[in-house]
Amino acid sequence: MISDYRPSLTEEEYDRYMSAFNQLVVSRRIGELSENEYAMRLERLDSEFQSLIDFQDIMVFGQISGLQEALTEIMPPEIVDSYITHELQHGNKARELGYAVNYGIFIMIGNSGNLVVAPFTQTLGKSCATDFDKIRRAPGVLSRLDKI
Repeated sequence: MISDYRPSLTEEEYDRYMSAFNQLVVSRRIGELSENEYAMRLERLDSEFQSLIDFQDIMVFGQISGLQEALTEIMPPEIVDSYITHELQHGNKARELGYAVNYGIFIMIGNSGNLVVAPFTQTLGKSCATDFDKIRRAPGVLSRLDKI
């Protein structure tokens, strides 16, 4: 059960990773990084991030129903519905562009000491920069991280 799990990942570590990731995306988008340089730096960043977390800090699901069940364990239905709608919009755009997708959550200890989750949509296989931007900006209401 998610609510009983004590992750090793902290919200601060996750936020640091996402900040560095977003800086890479912006640098690529404005032409400071070539696609190859972006890919190499992203691989290095992902490797560093993976070293911080336990494999159980990430849950990945082949279907949106898995994400929905996991979120339902720890939050009210109306918030779950909002997250599901948002992630489905990412997933639908990715599928429209020809990608298969997984859905998932990062589980972490929040700055307040409470359990925090961050839902995500993941394309299977590398997406090109243009497609990545289209997928990221697909939801009608962008999250803080989608706006970068």
